[in-house]
Amino acid sequence: MPQPLSRVSPDAQFSLSTDALIDRPDLANPVTQIFALWAVVEQEFQILFSRIVGPDEVAADTVYSILTSEGLRRTALDAVAKAKFGADSEKFEVFSAVLAVYKRAGKVRHKLAHWRWGISPNLPDALLLADPSNVKLVSLTNTYMRTLEPLDANKRPEKTAQILKHLTFDTSKILVYSPKDLQEGLAEIGQAARALFHLDMYLNPMTTKDRAKELMQAMGPEFEGAINVGTSAEALRQLSTLSLFQEARARLSQGTNKNPQSPP
Repeated sequence: MPQPLSRVSPDAQFSLSTDALIDRPDLANPVTQIFALWAVVEQEFQILFSRIVGPDEVAADTVYSILTSEGLRRTALDAVAKAKFGADSEKFEVFSAVLAVYKRAGKVRHKLAHWRWGISPNLPDALLLADPSNVKLVSLTNTYMRTLEPLDANKRPEKTAQILKHLTFDTSKILVYSPKDLQEGLAEIGQAARALFHLDMYLNPMTTKDRAKELMQAMGPEFEGAINVGTSAEALRQLSTLSLFQEARARLSQGTNKNPQSPP
């Protein structure tokens, strides 16, 4: 798990640079894979969106394209799923757990896409990601500093110290990513991709439970595994093998238990 620079190396020198990954293949390789795999995740999410919002796929795709932020798409899909499946249904619980996996897995990709990259000679095997709000603050402070009148010679040291203090980055807003952290982020995105795929199969099975039973009676128990692949039960079993899904579902269950519904 990435840690703030202030905790890893409080006195480390660093610079923000678009060349951060040059000559750092241990960092560059997982970063490129994260971006490539997230494209798959986004495609799986769009497919899921169309299926749940459907049945008119053209209309669903149009709505999807209008919702330009990921947060809006998640909120819209959550509302539709709750109305369609029922807030107390198993389907909505499973859906909500997968949506939580999707949201969590996207965090590393979003930071890589939207935060400033940096390096430190004190941490040669790490990629630094700086919160853009912190970078913006420093930029505005620097602009303001240029409007100040020339420093009073007698107070130069004091004023210089104040300016440098304001121009110093808050290193608690800079995260340190090691190759291990990036690989863990990549693994989480992989789980999100699998979770969305199996959720689609869970909600839209190729084979019903009754049909699977008929096929097993006709073909014999040796074909049970192949027949079950397209069922909701098998899709849920596959989802349950994913650690992030297990954690998300457990959190949802705890939240429900802590906030029981009032009796009618």
